[in-house]
Amino acid sequence: DVYEIPSFLQYIQAGMHINFSVAIDFTASNGNPNAPNSLHTTDPTAPNQYVAALTAISSILHVYDTTHEYPALGFGGRLPNGNISHNFSLNGNANPMCSGIDQVLAAYYTALSTVTLSGPTNLAPVIRHITDITRTAHGTLSSSNMFFNILLIITDGIITDLNQSIAAIVDASFQPISVILVGVGDADFTAMEILDSDDKLLTDDAGREADGDIVQFVKFGKFRGQSADRFAAEVLREVPRRVVDYMTKRRIFPPPTTGAP
Repeated sequence: DVYEIPSFLQYIQAGMHINFSVAIDFTASNGNPNAPNSLHTTDPTAPNQYVAALTAISSILHVYDTTHEYPALGFGGRLPNGNISHNFSLNGNANPMCSGIDQVLAAYYTALSTVTLSGPTNLAPVIRHITDITRTAHGTLSSSNMFFNILLIITDGIITDLNQSIAAIVDASFQPISVILVGVGDADFTAMEILDSDDKLLTDDAGREADGDIVQFVKFGKFRGQSADRFAAEVLREVPRRVVDYMTKRRIFPPPTTGAP
């Protein structure tokens, strides 16, 4: 079939709902939050890299996610009950939803006071969690019910479940999802570059190939000293193409606009 490819803006103007979720690394390699050199430092005189990254990205995302309701998750932390979790609510409730970025940050600071940094750095559980939500929570994707989920994962270190994360990303690629990885600190981010896979689509251990490139990796330190807007723009750079590619491949187009009589 011959058809005109819509733009990302046309999808947004036609009412596509963009859902934003965030998952934050609570592994011990971040350093004690009470220490000034910790990536999770709670020093009130300056925001840490997690807070700076979240704040910068929200400045653009809030334009698209009109509900301003964000699931805020953590991974790699030891909960008050002693269990290590790779998918927990920052606010400590069964429902991880936060209203606005300020509530996300409040939940993050609360979690720092109640959750013990632990490990390892497993990304697959939160990716699968958001994939399951996308598959079940929003109804059937159609021109009259267009939605897309963006999962932001902020992490400081080397992934310890790379193969499982690849499998989770391959699975997620068949849903309307983009995964954005932001690396903070100065660790080895080679595994993040593998997940980004700009040159070749990811393939899991079973030989299944991803249905598109859904991962964007950005190192936060690369933008140190630059404007927050420049960082946020780079983080979201690949999302419009991913949205258009996913929707057009499934022949889901914005409803035609009706002109004035």
